[in-house]
Amino acid sequence: MRDLLAALGFKPVKEDKGELWYLSPFRQETDASFKITRDGKAWYDHGEGAGGNILKFACRYYGLADQDIRG
Repeated sequence: MRDLLAALGFKPVKEDKGELWYLSPFRQETDASFKITRDGKAWYDHGEGAGGNILKFACRYYGLADQDIRG
């Protein structure tokens, strides 16, 4: 997750208890509400009340449905 966010141009604005916090990639905001877990395998956006793994992020970010990425 961290590498993907960096490739998309997002940088963490703070670290708390090993979690990295970002400004949400889904909307304009001034306070970080988007975090990734310590192991980097999951994300959660407090502003949307939604989260998941890297595939869920890609679907949300690129506007895809889950079936669009399944083989």
